[in-house]
Amino acid sequence: MHRFKPIVSAIPAMVMLVLSGFAANELQAGSESPLDHRDDYQMDSISGGDFRDYISTHIQENDSWAHSMRAFGSFHNHMHELMTKMARHGAEERGDAEHVPAFSHRISGGQWGQYRQALEEAEDDSAWYELVRITEIMHDRVHHAMARSLIRDRDARGREVDLHDYLRGEALDHGEGIPAEDARRLSNASLDEFREMAWRYDADARYLHESIQSMIVFAHLLDDLLNQWLVYGDSLPAEGCRPEAGVKGQRAAGWQDYLSTIDDCPDAEWREFVKVAGLMRDRIHHMMYKMRVYSQ
Repeated sequence: MHRFKPIVSAIPAMVMLVLSGFAANELQAGSESPLDHRDDYQMDSISGGDFRDYISTHIQENDSWAHSMRAFGSFHNHMHELMTKMARHGAEERGDAEHVPAFSHRISGGQWGQYRQALEEAEDDSAWYELVRITEIMHDRVHHAMARSLIRDRDARGREVDLHDYLRGEALDHGEGIPAEDARRLSNASLDEFREMAWRYDADARYLHESIQSMIVFAHLLDDLLNQWLVYGDSLPAEGCRPEAGVKGQRAAGWQDYLSTIDDCPDAEWREFVKVAGLMRDRIHHMMYKMRVYSQ
């Protein structure tokens, strides 16, 4: 069974921004439990290339689920574009060039892991290091959700596909990659809060500026993607798999409500996917929170 393993200096005084409705004590380092690590979790995974190959080869339908899978591929690509801008901020604006591994046009998940490890070995305890570390976990959760979406697609569509051709190792058993409830309490920023920050944000650091702007696009893409899955879930035949009335109107904000009823869904692969997509959502909003902390 696969368990996904890991493959300073202070920022100049160049950032001035207004954080609307964000209490100062929420930004203090002691407001959260100790920072977690990707090694704390078990996750399924698939490479971006294999995910795109699966979609191009096997998903030829023109329906809502097929559209969401193609959107998921674009969502993954944008995540790496965001991470690339962040890595360039680290190398060129923070002075971390010796810690950022060499990459061409886009940083990979493995290279990001090398960056995080280099900061760890340098005993960097800055807000930037926290953001780098949380971004790594977020990245892994996206790939976890990609893997579970592929498994669900294969089973729901009855495709003659060998998962070993795509997944990194054996798929986890249902529930094995889902942390206990008390281990999933994360500080987060809502889409509205982060959008307000991005609107008011101003800085001379080019790549930090681009990272903030890419993050808001990423958050909007997440909102749209989860909404597509809520709409698709509403079309499923089993009542227990469908979101309750009014949840779709909340878009991605209704995902937590959907999770609260999904255990009644008899479709085991859809149920698992919804839970893992919830973990992905939580990590992206946690990363948004950490980016706000760092930007302040």
